[in-house]
Amino acid sequence: MPAQNAQSKMGDKAMEMLGLFGILGYFSFRDMKERQIGLVPLVLSAIVGLVFHLWYGRISIWNLLGGICIGLCLYVVSVISHEKIGKGDALLLAVTGIFLGFWDNLILLWIASLLAAVAGGMAMVFFHKERHFELPFIPCIFIGFVMYLSMQHMGGLS
Repeated sequence: MPAQNAQSKMGDKAMEMLGLFGILGYFSFRDMKERQIGLVPLVLSAIVGLVFHLWYGRISIWNLLGGICIGLCLYVVSVISHEKIGKGDALLLAVTGIFLGFWDNLILLWIASLLAAVAGGMAMVFFHKERHFELPFIPCIFIGFVMYLSMQHMGGLS
């Protein structure tokens, strides 16, 4: 019986991660194409995350709220910096916090930030972009999420 319960929990987490993969893929495409993501799909994604949380209850409510706070803190930085970080990027990180919780969302933000720094550096060196050009951040979040899942699968993250 315990093995079956552990297997069920793995399946629950896989369903959540597949849902988040689809959400990030959608917003990544939309961010690259339109440079905005839209509030209605963002709210629907948050609702999906909350439904997953209520259904599976994989993380504590405090962990979930901490994950959301990461995005909300970035939203404040966005307002203060006159959107050097997009408000949509910040709100999407609040949504990923619903799925991942505090620490895993923080890891995702760290990976995505490193990817954005590398992409920005490569754009300046190879494509002669100015230092202040705008780089869509959500594709970095999406690629960072794929890397995060890969590292988790290989046992690099718990």
